[in-house]
Amino acid sequence: LARILRGAEDALAVPRQRLDRAADRLQDRLRARLRDHHLRLGKLAQLLARHSPQAELARRQGALDAALDLRKVELGVYERRGDQRERAVCLGAIADILFAKGEWEEVLRIRREEELPVYARLGDHRSRAVAIGQIAEILARNGEMEEALRLRLEEELPVYHRLGAVRDQVIGQANVGLLRMGLGQI
Repeated sequence: LARILRGAEDALAVPRQRLDRAADRLQDRLRARLRDHHLRLGKLAQLLARHSPQAELARRQGALDAALDLRKVELGVYERRGDQRERAVCLGAIADILFAKGEWEEVLRIRREEELPVYARLGDHRSRAVAIGQIAEILARNGEMEEALRLRLEEELPVYHRLGAVRDQVIGQANVGLLRMGLGQI
């Protein structure tokens, strides 16, 4: 029995060596691909470092189409990386540009359908509250003052209060005051 087992081990030794060599080659290939992946991520990070400030500068200077183009490039990077939070933040920046262009319906869609669900999933209460405040601003501009006031009082301000975000509370209260003035309540 021992001789049979030794013979079986000897017979398996060559295939085992082949498998070990194949496994080593596969590990080498995986390491090379991982290095390539890290290099690509580094290049993407460099791209973002250039585009994001340029887009903000273009927006502030009124070059809205250029800012939008830069943000769309940035958005594509976040989508390829699968970074949902940064994608939502970038979409918010795109919404800011579209707001400046007067494309309010698209801004509302982005904020409601793209940003809010991501912030809710991530538990980012402040970013969600900020987006709600921005929605309220658009609603107020469209004459939906009551709904804008409701959003600010029921969904935005309580978050700032819970977080202890005093600056945000003050700004929120000022916005509530403006809405109440617009409604003739003050």
